[in-house]
Amino acid sequence: MNKFICFINNLKIKYKVLICMLSITTIALLSVSFLSYNYFSNRLENQTKSNANHTLKIASKALSSEFNLILSSTSRFLSNAKVVKTLKDIDSGSLDRYIYNYVSLDNDFANLMQSHDYISSAFFIDKYGKFYSSADLGLNYDTTNYFNWDLSTVNGITLLPVKKSPVTHDTNVLPLVIPISYETRMNICMVSDSPKNSTVVFVILLDLNKINQYFNHINNNKGSVLYLADCKGLPLSIPEGYSSYKLAKQDAILDKISKSKDAVTFDEKMNHDTYMVSGSSLDFNNMKLVSIALKKDLLSDLTSIRSFILISWLLCSLVSIFLSIVLSKFISHPINSLVHVVESIQEGKYETKLLPKYHDEVGILNHSINEMYDTIQQQIVIIKEDAQSQAAAEINLLSDQINPHFLYNTLECIHFEILNSHTEEAAAMIESLGRFLRIGLNYGNNLIPLHLELTHAGQYMKLMNHMSNQKIEFRSYVDDGLKEYKILKLILQPLIENSIKHGFQKNGMKQNIFAPFIEVRVQLKENQVIITVTDNGVGIDMEKAKASLYQMPAPDSNHVGLNNIYRRLRVFYGESVSITFFSVPLCQNEVNIFLPYLVDKND
Repeated sequence: MNKFICFINNLKIKYKVLICMLSITTIALLSVSFLSYNYFSNRLENQTKSNANHTLKIASKALSSEFNLILSSTSRFLSNAKVVKTLKDIDSGSLDRYIYNYVSLDNDFANLMQSHDYISSAFFIDKYGKFYSSADLGLNYDTTNYFNWDLSTVNGITLLPVKKSPVTHDTNVLPLVIPISYETRMNICMVSDSPKNSTVVFVILLDLNKINQYFNHINNNKGSVLYLADCKGLPLSIPEGYSSYKLAKQDAILDKISKSKDAVTFDEKMNHDTYMVSGSSLDFNNMKLVSIALKKDLLSDLTSIRSFILISWLLCSLVSIFLSIVLSKFISHPINSLVHVVESIQEGKYETKLLPKYHDEVGILNHSINEMYDTIQQQIVIIKEDAQSQAAAEINLLSDQINPHFLYNTLECIHFEILNSHTEEAAAMIESLGRFLRIGLNYGNNLIPLHLELTHAGQYMKLMNHMSNQKIEFRSYVDDGLKEYKILKLILQPLIENSIKHGFQKNGMKQNIFAPFIEVRVQLKENQVIITVTDNGVGIDMEKAKASLYQMPAPDSNHVGLNNIYRRLRVFYGESVSITFFSVPLCQNEVNIFLPYLVDKND
């Protein structure tokens, strides 16, 4: 979390503004979307439930009325004298009158089937298995092959579950079964409690397709299923192979539908889906009219709302991006200008001051930066003057460490030569010492041309050869154009002194089969002056040499070390000075000094 906050804090202002604008827009739209979606979802759900209840209320009344009309037509049919006479003959066992009765009832059956649009066919089967219906179905109808329904559940007037029509064999029908008994004393037909105690079983086949057409016409909730159920909630008008049949037979639905005495509406979760179930009672045989719908299908209209919200979010995001870009430029442009000012100050290129246009916080900061820059420039001038004075004093102090020790040794050697009457050697040494001191003093200047520094080193080499009685060859090479280039004085003499002391006197000269030499080479490469001092002495201890750059010599030491040279060069030339070493003993030992090529200081 801290890394994420740090990452956000390190972003540029324009990106921070963009993120803030998008975040505000997204949070606002999500809040509005959530509230709107919940509002419309609840409203649509309530409206869907209201539509379902209204549909069930109207359909229940209509179906109750239609079923009652069918029963009225059935009652008129059963009260017909021909039907009563037929049932009397069946009850008395007069089977010889079967054909006569069948033909006599033809018109009555035809009238009954035409009395209502829902009636597909009608017939009854007597207790002897004889079939009675209109003449269109034919005589001697084989009831054993085509009418094998289980009538054990029939109790009075009963509507059985959907079945294939035993007449047409290709349409689904709802059988309305009515057990009829003949009452001898009253010479009338009455509804019996079960087929076993009846004279005939009267069956009216209701056309399921027409009932479903009515359901589809009146149902306003798309995706919902309307079906008829018995008093236990079991579906009657849905074929067993349909998926809605398995759904309608769920125990939770059966339990709530069977227990409802009037209209009922509830949600039921099954198989990770939520269904809205509504039920209403019919004024016919305790039947129920039930509606089941998948809730997400009922609320499918919310898809358009979700699309609208998504499009709105995209449009608002684009507007936010545009506004954030404009706003970030308005805010960040003056800040970026100040950043460029600070970078110019840092690079030393701040020549034309940026004047503030406005008096806001950025303008005040701009004014403060300009004042701070002026103060810094004044302090820099003062610091430079102090630094130059301090650097000159330090260079002089370090330079003064070089002359006394060598001067004492040389004068003692000259004194020794005079005592020994070596006047020519003493005169030569005095001449070399004079030239050496004249160049070293240089009238108080710290910079001298390269050719004088090399001459100074050569004179020192002559004096050392006189004092040590060695014949070390001194060679020097300078690139064209560098002879008059001025460098800090007294740089080469301490290096030559190191070569003589550590390279040619430590273990003696017998080990080297070549003539000893010390060579100074000065080159200009890639804007650097490279001074290389080479000898063929016993070699350089690399670790000690590198360490000596940063170690002060002992207080009682008469030797001026590398630390003196390195400090003086760093004081004068700055951090860009470096000294490296290379050593192949008795062959090539190098000390390389890298100095910046400064034309302004030479001018």
